[in-house]
Amino acid sequence: MTNFKQTTLALALSVFGLVGGAQTVQAGPVSYHLDDLALQLQRQSQQLYWEFRNHYSHTPSYRHLISDASEMYQLSAHVHEVAHHGGSPAHLQADLQKLDRLFHHVEDLVRDIERNHGHPWHGGHIHGDTRHVRRILASMEDTLHHMLHDVTPAPMVRPVPRAQAVPPLVPRSSRSGVIFNGRGFSVQIGR
Repeated sequence: MTNFKQTTLALALSVFGLVGGAQTVQAGPVSYHLDDLALQLQRQSQQLYWEFRNHYSHTPSYRHLISDASEMYQLSAHVHEVAHHGGSPAHLQADLQKLDRLFHHVEDLVRDIERNHGHPWHGGHIHGDTRHVRRILASMEDTLHHMLHDVTPAPMVRPVPRAQAVPPLVPRSSRSGVIFNGRGFSVQIGR
C-alpha cells in the first residue's frame, strides 16, 4: 500500500508539474512578443522624433510637434519597460490607449503641417522629402494597434435567445411508443 501511495503521489506531482510547466511555456512567448513589439514601438517613436527635428523645424507648429513627439517617445519607453518586466495587461492597455490618442493627434498635426504650414506663404517650410515620415507613422500605427489588440480582452459574447425551439425531426416508424419532441410528447401506436 505504501508503494501505491508513493506511485500515486509521484504521478500527481508529475501531472501538476507538466501543467505548471505548460502554463509557463505558454506565458513566455506572449510576454516576449509584447516586449519585442514594445521595443519596436519605442524605436519607431524615437525615429519619428529625429525625423520631425530634421524636416519640420522651420514650420510654425514645430514646438507643438516636437513636444508631442517627445511625450510619445517617453510614453513608448514606459510601455516597453512595463512589457519587458511582465506588467499587467490592464496597465499596458491603459498606457497604449493613451499613446494611441497621442499618436493620432501627432498624425493629424503632421497632416496639417504638410497641407498648410509647410509652404513658404504660411510662414514656414519643410526640409526635404517626407514620404518616409508617413511610412514610419504607418508602421508605428500598425505596431501600436497590434499591441492594443494583443492586450485587450475579448468581449463577452452573450448567446442570442431563440424565439421558439424547433421540434426535432422524428422519423415515422411502424413501431409503437412514446415520442418526445420540442413541444411535449405524443403516443404512437403502430401503423
